[in-house]
Amino acid sequence: MTLIQRFINWLDAHPRRALAFIVLLAAMIGLGRIWSKPLSMDAGQTDNFWPIANHLLDGQGYTLCYPLYFPFCPGGEATPTAMREPIPVLLFAAAAAVSGRSLLVAMHVQVLMCVLVVLLTYRFTRTWAGTRAALIAALAWATYLPAIEIQNQLSGDLVGTCLILCSACALQRAGRDGGVRWWIITGALLGLAALSRSAMLLMLLPWCAVAYHAKPGIRLAVRPMASMGVAMLLVLSPWAIRNHSVFGKWWTGTSMNGYNFWRMNQQSSMDVLPHYVASYEADSLSHELLAKRTDLKGTENEAEMDRVYMEEGMRSVKADPVGYVRLCSYRLLQLLTNFGVKSQYGLSAGLLDHAALGQQCVYLALAFLGIWRFRRDHWPWILGIVLQVAAYSAIVAQSRYLIPMMPFLISFAAVALSGMLWRKRTA
Repeated sequence: MTLIQRFINWLDAHPRRALAFIVLLAAMIGLGRIWSKPLSMDAGQTDNFWPIANHLLDGQGYTLCYPLYFPFCPGGEATPTAMREPIPVLLFAAAAAVSGRSLLVAMHVQVLMCVLVVLLTYRFTRTWAGTRAALIAALAWATYLPAIEIQNQLSGDLVGTCLILCSACALQRAGRDGGVRWWIITGALLGLAALSRSAMLLMLLPWCAVAYHAKPGIRLAVRPMASMGVAMLLVLSPWAIRNHSVFGKWWTGTSMNGYNFWRMNQQSSMDVLPHYVASYEADSLSHELLAKRTDLKGTENEAEMDRVYMEEGMRSVKADPVGYVRLCSYRLLQLLTNFGVKSQYGLSAGLLDHAALGQQCVYLALAFLGIWRFRRDHWPWILGIVLQVAAYSAIVAQSRYLIPMMPFLISFAAVALSGMLWRKRTA
């Protein structure tokens, strides 16, 4: 009996024990990540998530002065912001409140999210593909290097991943039971996911496709679709109302889209090779923009600067539409592989980066096989993946933005790998 056959037999015989081991493995890897490296405010987006969380605790409201993105701070350090979605900030603020402002404790929220995603990936995959594939998917996520890498920095990626999977699992339950309660829960969880990662708003379309798939015919599908939509809007409404009262704009997500669209597409009208525009280059571009836009008063809030960024971004795209399409294709590569991102920050790829790239290529290849095999029966999930990939390719891309979709891709990959292993066992 081969090692692979013994492994399959053990999984079949002890699924609960295997899942417990995988959960423990994920926790150990995450804790090892944050305990083995010194904490840094410069890691990832920690330097903007953490100050907002602390400003909330200090009674300064949802505020941040961050001139790298928005050059003007009319209120100083207490300038209202919407640059980061609220759910991760609130979680980090809660961790800070119970720990005496310990950044290390806040990092444990990231580890907790990764462990929960292990369980949710298992649940999601088991529902449509069985226990064996679910265990493989859970193990694949527990050892997914790009997710492990960001556990020692604050961001909304892992929180958004956890919540979109919660919504997906609730959606599966709603499709089976058909009761309106689960459709409402699904929509509410989708709203929370969108308040963690704005791009999750797009998932309402594939979620509605699932509803249509479960209840064929517009008349039958209207009720679950409406239930999800209304629940999602109710969850989003406090954030949208706050943003409208502060900025005069109904933002349901982040205020960063205009900035990213401008920052990443300036090169479409320049005679340069496509590349990821690092923050240092963006800072120089920002100074050029401020010098050119003499109409700016220096008191503009984020909504007013968002309009400026969108105008300048669209000007670059219209100047060279072919260049923009070329950039979108390049960003697709960046999203899938993180190609050329670290080098733009002056960092050279290390052993972990090469291992992550190899792992990503294997996961994506297997996911494509699984998607191709189940493209007819499970197309709504595939639609969700495609929408997310297209949205980021159009604006800004690096591999961590794909993390919320990776459990779905891993699920398809696990089904493909499970089929291969099973055929090898029975051959």
